Amino acid sequence: MSVLAVVAAVAAVAGAGYGAAILYMYGRQRALLYHGSPRRPELNPHELPGMREVVVRTEDGLDLLSWYAPPARGRRVLVLFHGNAGLLDERTEKLRLYLDSGLGVFALAWRGFSGNPGKPTEEGLYRDAEAAIARLAALGHGPEDLILYGESLGTAVATKIAAERPVAALILEAPPLSIVKMGQLRYPWLPVSRLVKDRFETDRRIGRVTCPILILHGRHDAVVPFSMGESLARLAPGRAELAAFDDGAHVDLHRYGAVERVMDFLVSRGVVEQT
Repeated sequence: MSVLAVVAAVAAVAGAGYGAAILYMYGRQRALLYHGSPRRPELNPHELPGMREVVVRTEDGLDLLSWYAPPARGRRVLVLFHGNAGLLDERTEKLRLYLDSGLGVFALAWRGFSGNPGKPTEEGLYRDAEAAIARLAALGHGPEDLILYGESLGTAVATKIAAERPVAALILEAPPLSIVKMGQLRYPWLPVSRLVKDRFETDRRIGRVTCPILILHGRHDAVVPFSMGESLARLAPGRAELAAFDDGAHVDLHRYGAVERVMDFLVSRGVVEQT
C-alpha cells in the first residue's frame, strides 16, 4: 500500500470518528445541558417562615411546583429562576436571606426538576417562566413589582422576560453569554453554533432590557467564566453594574455578601426603600 493510500485510510477513519462524535453530541445535548431530578423537595416552614407551595400551570398543561412568600414590607417580590441543576430545597439558605430582607420570594422549579412533569427545553423554560409571571399576577403582583433573579442558565430566562416586560430590576448570578458560547468554550473541536438546539442567547437580549441590572460573578467560577459577566455588563452600558466576588465560585455568592450587595443596589436604584 502506498503512503498516500495509508494517509487516505487514516483520514477516512478519523473523519468517520469525528462524524460519530458530532452525531453523539447532537443527540445527547439536552441530557448534557439539563440535570433535573424526580425528587419533590419538602418545604420546611421553620427554615422558610411564611413560605408556602403554589402550583404554576403552564400553557402546555403542566403543573409545576413553586414556593411563594408575600413581601413583609412594600410590594417587591424576588422571582428566582434557578440554573440547570438542583432542587428548590438546595436554595433554602439563599431564599431565607432574601425573606429576611423583607422581600417577597417566588421560587419556580422548572419542568423536569424538583419532581415536576415534562422535559426541559429552551422553549419549555420560557413557557414555565411566563406561567410563573401569570401566577404572580393572580397573587396580586404585576411585572412592576418583580425583581427577576436568575442563576446561571436561569439568567437567560430572566433576561428574556425582563426584555419583554417592565419589571422592577434584573439580577444575574453567574450568567453565560449564551449556551452557544459556552459550548464553543468547552468543545472547541465541534461546530457548536450549528449543533446547539437550545441557545439561550442572553448576549443578544440584554441590550433590550430597560430596568436596572446587577450582574453578580465570582472570580473563581469554574463553570461560567468571570469574563462572560464582564462582557454582559458592557453590553448594557448605563443600566448594568458588575459586582465581582474575589472568593466566590458558581452560584454560591450569597455566602460572600451577595445579598447585601443586591439590597444596596436595589436601594440605590430606587427599587426598594431603605430600611
